[in-house]
Amino acid sequence: MKYHHAMGLYTALSLLVGSCSLNPADINSLISGLGSSKSKNTTDKVINVNAADSPSPHTTTQPSPDHTIAPISLPTVSCPAVVYPPPIPIQTPIASPLPSPVPSPTPIPTPIPTATATATATPFVHTFDTVFDDNDHYITNRVNVIKYLESGTATSYWGPSVAGQECSLTYGYQFATPIASASLDASETAFNWGYHYGYSRVEVSIDNATWINIGDLPKPISVPACNTKHIQWTMPANMLGSKNLYVKATMFSSEISSVADGQFERTIKGASSSIYSLTVINN
Repeated sequence: MKYHHAMGLYTALSLLVGSCSLNPADINSLISGLGSSKSKNTTDKVINVNAADSPSPHTTTQPSPDHTIAPISLPTVSCPAVVYPPPIPIQTPIASPLPSPVPSPTPIPTPIPTATATATATPFVHTFDTVFDDNDHYITNRVNVIKYLESGTATSYWGPSVAGQECSLTYGYQFATPIASASLDASETAFNWGYHYGYSRVEVSIDNATWINIGDLPKPISVPACNTKHIQWTMPANMLGSKNLYVKATMFSSEISSVADGQFERTIKGASSSIYSLTVINN
């Protein structure tokens, strides 16, 4: 019986060992204590069991009422508390701050190139074939000059109306923008009959005060003689940039009759080319 009780205790203690970390030496000590835990005044009672009285193999023999099992004093075993690691807190991901938006650089406006002044596509032109074809719109000054048409011919020109003194005719041109270039085609004529003669001169100016001689036709030396000069003039650089241009023809005739000996723009009607032509290109 002791054996069965001891084995039961051993099994219980073994379970305790598994959960409370007792070693075999402690278990043996507990069992040894069990043997001495019974009261000295208690004696084992021997029960005689006859074969007829033997319990069936499946019958459990109960201890007699006087068989008292002494209480077992188990040593106090301190099981260490199971310490679970603290739960790992779920860290809320810290949102990475968004980078501050980089302002787009303000585009520097590309400057619009200033248009370079160029010559006008349509130049200014003043031209005529005979003095009678001109409307005299650009004449700014006339000093003792008239238009001549010789009798019996188709010849015409400008000439003095007063003998023995210089007479003049001035064309004036004013422009809104500076002159970039200018060219002039004109003609003048002088006669010497011996007893009367004439001469002529053509000048240009940009201020109507200072004049530049571009065509001087003096009295012819030979008698009789008639000299004609064709003028082809291009405006020089030192005059460019002006907004004004003047052309003056000066004529002299020693005698006046139905004709004059100093002439400007003499031509025969129906000639193939213009006798006067001014072309101006402005900036």
